[in-house]
Amino acid sequence: MLEQNQDDFNVVAAAHGYLDRILSGISGMKALVLDSELTGITSMAYSQSNLLQQNVVLTTRVEKLRSDTEIMSHLKCVVLLRPIRSNLDLLRAELRNNPKYGEYHIFFSNTLPVDLLQQLAQADERQLVKQVQEAFVDFYPVSKNLFSLNIENSLRFSTTRARWSRGEEMKYQRAVKGLASVLLAFKCNPTQIRYQSKSNTSMNFAREIRHFIDSEKELFEFRGRPPTLLLILDRRDDPITPLLTQWTYQAMVHELFCIHNNRVDLRKQNTSSSPRNPDTEQVTSSIAGSIFCLDEN
Repeated sequence: MLEQNQDDFNVVAAAHGYLDRILSGISGMKALVLDSELTGITSMAYSQSNLLQQNVVLTTRVEKLRSDTEIMSHLKCVVLLRPIRSNLDLLRAELRNNPKYGEYHIFFSNTLPVDLLQQLAQADERQLVKQVQEAFVDFYPVSKNLFSLNIENSLRFSTTRARWSRGEEMKYQRAVKGLASVLLAFKCNPTQIRYQSKSNTSMNFAREIRHFIDSEKELFEFRGRPPTLLLILDRRDDPITPLLTQWTYQAMVHELFCIHNNRVDLRKQNTSSSPRNPDTEQVTSSIAGSIFCLDEN
């Protein structure tokens, strides 16, 4: 929970603003390359019409770069990825073996380790990479005052860390970096990080966030920003709130059908006796209007 002026925090606007600045800063026709997570994040903050207005004529996944053989040197490639090794390996292979686009503008959704940056530079033998930047949009903007990291089975974090699997450790680090991305997106350096003293999970998470902030001091130097309190709560101490349903269409649709990345999958609702409906997936949006998701004043 972030405590500050309500008008300063709008996660949808923050993600939309980053995408605006990335795409508007590059002229001409563009191809947008995303990984699986940034595909979902982008779709929740940016519409297809927004992409067309920014001259984005092609959107593809980074995993398809290896199989796509068509050369499109007339397009400028805008790459937006999470800074993980698997994404870097795919991008390095594209740059070293058979680059398809005339130039590459690379953006990472979180802090990029120096060693990975050096490996990326070594792969750019043709000097097609025009810029490499960090754009802190490593979260899923559900509504203006709610974001998610889409981490499943997070209750496992409440068990002893020594018993975690490698996958659970990766999820935990994803949670730390995801929250740090939100802080950087809002230009917040918490003057206080408070947590529940009886919760070891909250205490350890708070220490991880503080360690990340201390290790990236230059990124968190924001002048003229008001004091910010970061409050970390343990869900086990409040089991009732998830059972409540707000009186909005968004909450009711999620209760009945489950909304995932602003999409409702109706295939599970179809039965053998029901007529076949080709429109099995519907797109919802919290920014389409205040009727669907009421703003809190």
